[in-house]
Amino acid sequence: MTDLLNTNKTTPPSDLADSDWISKSNLLSRSLPGGKNPVSVLMEYSQRSGNPIEFINTGQAGPPHDPRFALSPFESFRGLQILGSGVVLFCGFASLPQKPSSSVPSVLSQLQTIIWLSRPFHLLRAVLRFMFRVKVGENLFAEASAPSKKAARQLAAEEAVKELMGDGKLDSEGDLSTASCPTLPPLTENELRAAHEAGVGDLINHLNNNAVSGLLEYARARGFAAEIRLVSQSGPPHEPKFTYQAKLGGRWFPPVFASNKKQGKQEAADAALRVLIGEAEKAARTGELIPTELPVSGSTLHDQIAMLSHQRFNALTTRIQHSLLGRKILATIVMRRGEGLGTVVSLGTGNRCVKGEELSLKGETVNDCHAEIISRRGFVRFLYSELLRHYDGADDSIFEPGEDNKLQIKPDITFHLYISTAPCGDGALFDKSCSEAGDDAQGHQPLFENAKQGKLRTKVENGEGTIPVESSAIVPTWDGIQHGERLRTMSCSDKIMRWNVLGLQGALLSCFLHPIYLKSITLGYLYSHGHLTRAVCCRLARDGEDFSNSLPPSFRLNHPEVGRVSVYDSTRHTGKTKESSVNWCLPDQQSVEVLDGTKGKLDGNKQAVSRVSKSNLFGLFRQLCQRCSRPDLLSLPSYAQAKMSATSFQLAKQMFFKALSVHGYGAWIGKPLEEKSFEMADGTRNSDASLFLGYGNVKKEGPGESKQGEV
Repeated sequence: MTDLLNTNKTTPPSDLADSDWISKSNLLSRSLPGGKNPVSVLMEYSQRSGNPIEFINTGQAGPPHDPRFALSPFESFRGLQILGSGVVLFCGFASLPQKPSSSVPSVLSQLQTIIWLSRPFHLLRAVLRFMFRVKVGENLFAEASAPSKKAARQLAAEEAVKELMGDGKLDSEGDLSTASCPTLPPLTENELRAAHEAGVGDLINHLNNNAVSGLLEYARARGFAAEIRLVSQSGPPHEPKFTYQAKLGGRWFPPVFASNKKQGKQEAADAALRVLIGEAEKAARTGELIPTELPVSGSTLHDQIAMLSHQRFNALTTRIQHSLLGRKILATIVMRRGEGLGTVVSLGTGNRCVKGEELSLKGETVNDCHAEIISRRGFVRFLYSELLRHYDGADDSIFEPGEDNKLQIKPDITFHLYISTAPCGDGALFDKSCSEAGDDAQGHQPLFENAKQGKLRTKVENGEGTIPVESSAIVPTWDGIQHGERLRTMSCSDKIMRWNVLGLQGALLSCFLHPIYLKSITLGYLYSHGHLTRAVCCRLARDGEDFSNSLPPSFRLNHPEVGRVSVYDSTRHTGKTKESSVNWCLPDQQSVEVLDGTKGKLDGNKQAVSRVSKSNLFGLFRQLCQRCSRPDLLSLPSYAQAKMSATSFQLAKQMFFKALSVHGYGAWIGKPLEEKSFEMADGTRNSDASLFLGYGNVKKEGPGESKQGEV
């Protein structure tokens, strides 16, 4: 018995050790097509062929509430030969409870001969076997066993995949044929990086935690609509069988079968995540990091806008450290031609405002780095690019001639704003119980429940959240702010309301364009129809159409369509956002700019000036004036004077401010006058150099001036 008591010195065979099985389950099977996980390959095959897939646990007996698994004969394990002859062992199968609370003596008591071991449970884990076989459609495949469920399922899937390949049924339109799929070497460093950028790591993290919440989190982060649906139910009441399927952005994933609803949801989410992992791994191999087509069938307009937005963001930021991005608030502007899918033309992230001491007298600081504001500033750059193309004779111009020798947007072109959460200020002042999953209401139905609703609010300097505008008139001054007076920046809800009166184009472009209004606003989280419509437009319509009718020609009070993604994760995400802010617009091609939102300049040692700053936008304005031969506008030396030259815009703005006061919402607070009085430097005043990467010459930047990501 001495040898028996020293059993702890003997290690179970390496092919049976738990740690070995765990490590194996985390590696891709190199013997399978494309180096994919065999479960992922099976899921893809099931989806293409339409045959449901089922993993059958053949080593389990007993009712569902008290399952029992099989023990394999001890003699079959070489590592236990030290037990020696003369010791009688149970050589059949014994029942072993699945519940981990079972004590070691109670487990061993079920054996015909009780043997006291110094490390008995370690050996029992080596002989505990989970046995699975795969059923695809009506076909059953070979059984496989392993010390863990995960490993057994993977081995069973591998057996099925190999048999399907041998029969020539698994070819994935040539991608998975045996002739074209030699054994692949391990992933290279570049391929591993590509796999990470394709989202494999995030998907696996979701899979390894709770599959259902992981799938919803994956969908929410990318703006997809997601649901897990009970497709059918069969079997007698005492032994029901449930069929579940996951749906992501209008795309159905393979159905799964389970004995209870909770397990069915988990298995369906697991199946969807494994298919996505397989596709991401393939993307890492081929370099195709973004799909060529979007799964939009069955989704709403708001779902499509959200999907476009998140896919564009993910594609653009794959080369940027995600630690720079933090908990992201994303906003985009999408352009649609007719009923087409649409194109993201501008994108921004962020949730910070500049500190008072960072204000610039040269227009070199971006004062507001909230996502909605950044996306709109990028949209202005997009308009400058399109105007330059229009005056160069582009065939696909988005403009057409309008009245007063100005241009207007063609009638079949519309612009849509997406925000991943409710805009700060009046549009976010409600509790979660008021949040709605969407509505089919015709027209706007704003809520006015108390006197505080509708009030103008300002953002907190260097922080998050908003506070009401004081009732007294406030005139911010440069010296007051430099001496510590709080810098006030209007909330995003208030600024969106302003865009719905004055247009997205701003004062400078109003010299060339009629107002451009939003067609729709889509939210991803914290949506309330009544509160959102009040905040972005309807608080100025309490007197009917009087205000809208009083505005100068071409201006109006715009009421965009509002809505949210159809399925969403309502979990509240805690933690502060990072100071970083990303901006991009279509002419920038693959160049992504990262700002420090508290400083209003590029994130980096040199704190370079952003391309969306006032000074650079003023440079684009002067470039456009040169292209259009407008000496009257070029003669205006300062930024403030150029803005004041848009007389109809300035008149509409004054009427907007007056309406706010009449309704008792408070006074609009701008930046000090000194901040807008800058002039272009002599070297750039008449420069014809293009400020776009996508138009004319590429702007050169020195090393270390900025953190940019290029795909």
